[in-house]
Amino acid sequence: MKGIYLKLYVPEFDKHPDGVALHQWLMNKAKSLGVEGGTASRAVSGFGRHGDLSVDNVFGESPMEMVFMTSEDLADKFLALLKKEKISLFYIKTPAEYGWLGDLQK
Repeated sequence: MKGIYLKLYVPEFDKHPDGVALHQWLMNKAKSLGVEGGTASRAVSGFGRHGDLSVDNVFGESPMEMVFMTSEDLADKFLALLKKEKISLFYIKTPAEYGWLGDLQK
């Protein structure tokens, strides 16, 4: 199938204005829109537009990488929602082919 691979980057401890961890809020919103699948992963280290290096340790926060596989329509709706919510983050949106292998009846 053809779709969109959408990747978002957020700081681990950023919160949505309603107080929920931003990465959890994003996951919940994507699911409620009907996005077919998503994963959030904590990075070991990273840096962004400000050049600050973030390293996974007990004293700092790690970058969160969130990936979603969905249709172009749902990816656009999700990004429009984030823009409306005034969520500030970096994203990558790229066409992708996806599917399943093996027996999915288990």
